[in-house]
Amino acid sequence: MRTNYCVGSTLYGPSGEPFLLVDLDIRRTFEPDYVLTDTSGAKRLLIRRTSPHPRVYELLPPDGPKYPAGRTH
Repeated sequence: MRTNYCVGSTLYGPSGEPFLLVDLDIRRTFEPDYVLTDTSGAKRLLIRRTSPHPRVYELLPPDGPKYPAGRTH
């Protein structure tokens, strides 16, 4: 059974060149992660929705959240 799927999109600059790539990853909890990458493929930002109503988002480092030792989300 599939628990994740990804959808991609591109953000374009004013002159039409690709600026950022946006990947939408839907996890088993149905709270999406948006991963912004530059055109070279380097991850730049992770946007995680933590609540659907009201909508709440976290801006995280591109490799995911950093938690102190012994703490999990």
